[in-house]
Amino acid sequence: PILESRLAGEGAGLTVRLEAGKRAVAVRVDEIIGVSGFIVPDDRVDVIVTTTPPGSTNPDNRIAKIVLQNKRVLSVAQSTEQKDGKPQLARSITLEVSPEDAEKLSLASQEGQIVLALRALGDDAQTVTSGIRKGDLLAIASVRKGPSGAVVRAPEKYRVEVIQGHDRKVVEF
Repeated sequence: PILESRLAGEGAGLTVRLEAGKRAVAVRVDEIIGVSGFIVPDDRVDVIVTTTPPGSTNPDNRIAKIVLQNKRVLSVAQSTEQKDGKPQLARSITLEVSPEDAEKLSLASQEGQIVLALRALGDDAQTVTSGIRKGDLLAIASVRKGPSGAVVRAPEKYRVEVIQGHDRKVVEF
């Protein structure tokens, strides 16, 4: 059937889907970056870039950071609709962004590797992160479970409380 919602004026394409003041920016993706083909039009994604900070040449100083959040997917490859609910592997994904975010996305895709993180339906919350570096990532791997099942991080210094009679002192080593 021909649905009115699927009709557009002459020369219409993504331009009719864009909100006023927004831009459509295509991002080159592969199976991993594109969440194994499960991103479809109208999904929301975060953009994460992994890059080496300015002034550093050491690959151990690379940082991964969320640079854009909650961006609407306009199209996958060249399709603006879902394909029978099945994963659609794409070479590009087009996002709806503000002009400022278009600049961020352009720079992020040139300066490092980007990854798209698919958001849950209705998850509009903004998250503030400091990013993560390789050293921090390896430190996280050394966490252990405490007696209550909670994750406990090994302290940098060990503290022991020494009690002698009525005197108490804390010794660090």
